Amino acid sequence: MRGRCRRRTWRSCVTTTSLGAALDQYWRNPTGSVHDRPEAEELRTLVDEDVEWKPSFSPETYHGVDATIRAIDDWLDACEDWRMSVEQLTDAGGDCVLGEIKVHMRGKGSGVAVDQRLFMVYRVRSGKIARFEAHLERDEAMRAAGLSE
Repeated sequence: MRGRCRRRTWRSCVTTTSLGAALDQYWRNPTGSVHDRPEAEELRTLVDEDVEWKPSFSPETYHGVDATIRAIDDWLDACEDWRMSVEQLTDAGGDCVLGEIKVHMRGKGSGVAVDQRLFMVYRVRSGKIARFEAHLERDEAMRAAGLSE
């Protein structure tokens, strides 16, 4: 089944379900140890070679799988403890998926704990993530995904 599953949760759309399972497996970190972080080769199976990543914590957009891997590694190097989980994925129609991601991390140097929800807008091309951008606010992410509440 392919096509549009407008405004349905990830459980009801095969394309989105596959993305959800892959993301959840990729980010799963049962021990919370930074040594259990995702492997670069696993990310390569999820993203397009020309992927673009726009994180919420940086004004920069990372282009290409190698730049994205380096940026994720740098981000995780600053953490002594981290966990991410996919809470919900919603097919926004066409090539777009809206994700709600729960993030927990503790800074390596500061020891400061951060618990936060991120709202990710994924653009999928040929079964792989072509672009993903993080938003701190749900309504902002919904607008970016072409949805409104």
